[in-house]
Amino acid sequence: MNRKKIYIIYNSIILIFTIYVILDTFIIKKSYSDKISLDTSTLNIEKGSVMSNDNYYKDDNLEITLNEDRVNDTTVYIAYVKTDNKEFLKTAFASNTYGRNI
Repeated sequence: MNRKKIYIIYNSIILIFTIYVILDTFIIKKSYSDKISLDTSTLNIEKGSVMSNDNYYKDDNLEITLNEDRVNDTTVYIAYVKTDNKEFLKTAFASNTYGRNI
C-alpha cells in the first residue's frame, strides 16, 4: 500500500473513534441499573414538631442544615444531615435510574 492509502485509513479510524467518544459522552443514554424503588415500610416516622426555614429543617427523625460557602470563586452549597436511622437517607435518581445522559 502506498502512503496515501495508509494516511486515509489511519485518519478515518481516528475520526470514527472521535465521533463515537463524543456521542458516548454527550448523546448516548446509558442506564447502569434498573428502576430504583423506595421502600418506606421499614421507616418508623413519628408525627411531632417540625421546625424549618430556608436553610434549616428539623423534625423528630431528621435534621438538615444548608450552608452557602464560596470556594475558588465558586458558590458551593453544603447540606449537613443528621439522623439516628440510616433508612431516612435515600437517593433520588433522574428517571429513577443511575446512568449517563439520562
